[in-house]
Amino acid sequence: MEGGTMAAGDAQNQRCLLLDTDRLSELPDSVLLHILSFLHMRDAISAAGISRRWRHLWTATPCLDFCSYGADLSPDFIHTALMLGGRVKVRAFRAAVCTGPYQDVSDNRDRFIMRVRTWVHVVLRRGVEEFHLDCYDSDNAYHFFLQESLLQESPLPDILYTCKSLVSLWMRFGIMKPPSRISMTSLKSLTLCRSEIDPVVLGNVLAGCPILESLTLEECNTSGGLKVNAERANLKTLKISDVIYGQYPDSVYELLISAPSITTLAIQGYMRMPYHMNDLSSLVTASVDLRYMLHWEVERGNYECLRDLLRDLSHVRVLRLCSWCVQVLSVKAPESSWSSLDFNVMSLELVVGFIPREFPGIFLTLRSFTKLEYLKID
Repeated sequence: MEGGTMAAGDAQNQRCLLLDTDRLSELPDSVLLHILSFLHMRDAISAAGISRRWRHLWTATPCLDFCSYGADLSPDFIHTALMLGGRVKVRAFRAAVCTGPYQDVSDNRDRFIMRVRTWVHVVLRRGVEEFHLDCYDSDNAYHFFLQESLLQESPLPDILYTCKSLVSLWMRFGIMKPPSRISMTSLKSLTLCRSEIDPVVLGNVLAGCPILESLTLEECNTSGGLKVNAERANLKTLKISDVIYGQYPDSVYELLISAPSITTLAIQGYMRMPYHMNDLSSLVTASVDLRYMLHWEVERGNYECLRDLLRDLSHVRVLRLCSWCVQVLSVKAPESSWSSLDFNVMSLELVVGFIPREFPGIFLTLRSFTKLEYLKID
C-alpha cells in the first residue's frame, strides 16, 4: 500500500516537472523559425517576449514583412532587425517607411538614403527573392522627398540591378538612376510606383531582365508623358495606372507603348492624351478602366481619344470597358459610325451601372463588335 502511494507520488511529481518545463523553447531553431514563418509579422515580433532565447529569433525568419505595420516602424527598428538576422536567407523583404522628420533636413534625408542602401546590400547578400520598398513623404505622398536628395549618386546601389536572386521587385523610391549595365536574370515581376522614369532608362531596365513577365507602372511621370518601349523584352503583362493630370498646362501627357510580346494590357486611372499603341501585335486581352472623364475641361477630346485607343486595340479577342468609357462613348453615339473599324473582339465585359446615360454607349459597342461570342454586363 505504502509502495503504491510512493509510486503515485513520483508520477505526480514527474507530471509537475513536465508542466514546469518550457518544451517549446527546447525545440531547435530551425523548427521554431518554421513555426514563426506562419505568423503575421506583428505576432512573430510579439513572440520575442516568450523568453530570452526568443528575443531576436524572429529576425531570422525567411520573410521580413515590415509593411504589415504600415509606416509606423522607424528606419532604426528595421535597420536593427536586419543587422541581427546574420546571414540567414531572406526570401522576402518588405518595408514601408514614412519619411517623418527626415523630410525637413537635407543631411538627415541623405542619411536615410544611405541607410536604405545598406538594407539593399544586406538583403541581397542574404539571397532575397522578393524585395518591396515603399518610402513616401508624410506631408504629401504625391511628391516624393528622395527626388530632392543632395546625393549625386543613385539612391539605390548599383548591385541591385545585377542581382541574380531577385524574382519580384516593387519600389516607390523617387527617380530611377540605374547603372548602364543591368542584368537581373531571375526577375519576373517589376512594379514602379510614383517614379519619374526616363524612357531610355526604362528600356535598358527591360532589356536587362530577360525573363521579365509582368511590368506595372503606378502613378509614374505625373508631370509629362510616359513611354514604354519593350521591343527588346519578353513581357507578357503590362499594367499602367495613372493619377490626375492637367496641373502643367504646357505638358503633353501622352502614353506611348511599343511592346510586341505582351498578351495582356490594363490601362486604368485618369486619361492621358493622346494614346499611341505602336506595336501590340501579340495582345489578346485588354482592360480599359478610366476615371472621371466627363468632369474636366479636356472632356471635349475624351471621345476622340478613347475612340482612337479602341481602334488601336481592335485586334484583341478579350476586352473589358468601365462605366466611364461607356458614358463617354454615349456622348457621341448617335452620330458615330465605326463601320470602318474591324473589331476582332470575341469576349466583351462591360462594367456598368445600367443608368440611362450608358445605354447609347452599350448599343454602340454591340453594333460595332460584330464578331462577339461572349458578353458580360456587370
